[in-house]
Amino acid sequence: MRDRIANTIIREVAIHSTTEEVVVYPVIEKNFENGREHAQRLRAEHQDVKNDLYNFDSTKDPGLLSKIMSELRKHIEFEEAQEIPTLMSKLSTSEDQSLVTQWDKTRTTVPTRPHPSAPDKGGLTEAAAGMASKPLDLMMDTTRQYVDVPREV
Repeated sequence: MRDRIANTIIREVAIHSTTEEVVVYPVIEKNFENGREHAQRLRAEHQDVKNDLYNFDSTKDPGLLSKIMSELRKHIEFEEAQEIPTLMSKLSTSEDQSLVTQWDKTRTTVPTRPHPSAPDKGGLTEAAAGMASKPLDLMMDTTRQYVDVPREV
């Protein structure tokens, strides 16, 4: 069961972080004051997590998992307290809905494993790298077991 949970954490964080980089960070760059710098800081945080996830995937070191979870908690708390409310205040309802739709579509095309050396600047380069990695990740995923993660429709 421990491996199933670890595999699920790796998969879900990899999908979420890459989707965020491809979909949300370009919107932050465009709409926030000092948006480029803000998105770069967020990408650097993601890079740290990707590096740690990549190492955790091969070692399953519980100490590394604790570090990853601590970093993620801080990142999520910041997003929920500041980033999401600020972004919501800058987007119209239709822009917000478009972002949600783009998120849902993109998350099905991104890698399911961490790729720390892949491009992370968003846009077509990261999207193309993700689509190229996805088939290999899916092949690897067939050899692993996961915890079922319910999705809202």
